[in-house]
Amino acid sequence: MSAGPRPESPPRVLVVDDDRRVLELLDVALTSQGFRVLPAGDGDEALLRAHQDRPDLVVLDLRLPKKSGLDVVEGLRRDPQDPDVPILVVSALPEPDSRLEAFRRGADDYLAKPFSPRELVARLRRLLSRADEARSLRRRTHELERSLAAAREEAARAVREAGRQGRLRDLVHAAGRELHAELDLDRLATRTLALLEARLHAGWLALLLPGDEGALSATAARGEGLDRAWALELAPHGMLSSVLVPLGRPTLRAELERFPELKEPLAPFVAAGVALFVPLGSAGVLEAVVIADERRDGRGYDPEQLAGAAELAQVAAGAIATARRVQSQGRRVIAGCAQGLPGSPADVARLLDHAARALLVPAGDRWLIAAGLAAVDDGFVPKLAQEAPGDPSGLTSRLLGWLEEGARGQTPARLLALGLVIGRARALGLPLAEAVQRATRERPADDAIAQAVADAARELESPRAASR
Repeated sequence: MSAGPRPESPPRVLVVDDDRRVLELLDVALTSQGFRVLPAGDGDEALLRAHQDRPDLVVLDLRLPKKSGLDVVEGLRRDPQDPDVPILVVSALPEPDSRLEAFRRGADDYLAKPFSPRELVARLRRLLSRADEARSLRRRTHELERSLAAAREEAARAVREAGRQGRLRDLVHAAGRELHAELDLDRLATRTLALLEARLHAGWLALLLPGDEGALSATAARGEGLDRAWALELAPHGMLSSVLVPLGRPTLRAELERFPELKEPLAPFVAAGVALFVPLGSAGVLEAVVIADERRDGRGYDPEQLAGAAELAQVAAGAIATARRVQSQGRRVIAGCAQGLPGSPADVARLLDHAARALLVPAGDRWLIAAGLAAVDDGFVPKLAQEAPGDPSGLTSRLLGWLEEGARGQTPARLLALGLVIGRARALGLPLAEAVQRATRERPADDAIAQAVADAARELESPRAASR
């Protein structure tokens, strides 16, 4: 008997008795009442037929050859496929003891010999009805168990999702406080990349910010990605930006490659190994774009990672928009300090910009180096010192620091210090190449800076000489 609903075919009754006359009598009696009889003459045959034919009911005598009826009952109850098949024991043994032992072994009913065929049929129909009810109850129980398991899984999923959302809210809230408290755009860019790196586990990331010319270019990087991202630019109103802005979410390069019109603007990013674009938009404006390569473990970015990156990007976009406004104020403060001062000749500014690009100096620092050339006039530094305490951008204080550090400072400070010497030499009327040579003698720079400045001078001097 299967665990599912009983089929509409006649109920199958396994009749087990070693008396052939009894088997023939029960075959006639039960067949006439709509049953199909499966006969067996001993205990072994009974178990074999039960396993093969899966009867709906079993009628068996206790006294059987090879294996007793009680052993057959136990064997049927141990069957893992159908341990609940209804069993009616018939026996001529002394009734009290045999009845109790049959029930102890697992029989459902007991009928003493001799018995009336009509009574046997009535008891079989009652057992069959109970079996049908038991099957129905088991089905409902199994359905309820499945529903309960599904409900538990859904509840567990909801708990996990609520926990994930809670952790994400906590992450975004903490990141928001941290990022919005930072008004220095360079430090903000570095911190934004650190937060996204912790979320995405990318091999390298770079942040592209709008420069003075409008195009978004690399300003900061993690994982030594600045070398790979340095030549990349993203037009704020180009085809690629026009797709990223409305999407407003981290987008895999593979998604963008499905658009034929993006093949050309994507080509430089493909060559650089960019696998993910994270647009940072605020009020419909593309404030910045973070680009990243594949995950360090080689696995793909999962939806939870991208969702967290999207939340962080939204927070970072607002912080960057605020920092850019503050930076603009700082630039105006510095420009005001330089107003009316002669500064260095324009070709010196171009020279330092060329050299700074070769040295991978970010765009914001290149602007500050150019502004610092006004320090050839002695009145510039006192003006900066006066304005620095009221400049929330920190640009004025940073430029003052570079001017004080000079050749002892980092690359921007050392480059600016050398540029000021070149500017003073140019003010004396020396050609650019000679001014560079004189400056490098008076203020020795490290090999990388000296080489970058010398290369930039050669690039600029030839067209100038040709135009004289």
